[in-house]
Amino acid sequence: MKGLDPHSVLMSPEAYRELQVETRGKFGGIGIEITIRDGKLTVVSPIEGTPAYRLGIKAGDHIVRIEDFNTKGINLMGAVRRMRGLKGTPVTIHIRRENVGKPLIFTVVRDVIQIQSVKSKVLPGKIGYIRLRSFVESSSRDLLKAMRGLKKEAIRGLILDLRNNPGGLLRQAVQVADLFLIDFI
Repeated sequence: MKGLDPHSVLMSPEAYRELQVETRGKFGGIGIEITIRDGKLTVVSPIEGTPAYRLGIKAGDHIVRIEDFNTKGINLMGAVRRMRGLKGTPVTIHIRRENVGKPLIFTVVRDVIQIQSVKSKVLPGKIGYIRLRSFVESSSRDLLKAMRGLKKEAIRGLILDLRNNPGGLLRQAVQVADLFLIDFI
């Protein structure tokens, strides 16, 4: 198992359970996407409409403490475990933000976070725009619904935005591709 291909990862049982939670598109937490960047726990982006988003947590913020736990050297699973929890329960995080002298302290009340993997709108010039955030259980169904909605708007073209999509369920990725390829075969 030392030599997996570049697109495969051997997961611990805990990591696999976490993947299952994420791909369902619904979990209890504060509503941020995080990563480890230069050894620091970093907010990639707050998820629109979530408690973290409403409190003003921003992309690029460095989380230096979760409750009384210093995040220096923490891994992603450890950070996720500390921030996720039951709806209605609070968690306090300390953030360092660029150009702000002292840490910002946020007490965030957890909520059920519903990941909306597909968002769509019509851009000027009647161009349809669909943003596909990740491949979760409902992605192909949600994408089809968005495409049908855009078709009613008589769009002239379509942009499918897959930027920063971390992947997800292979079955959903195939079904999404089918939506675009099946008519051409």
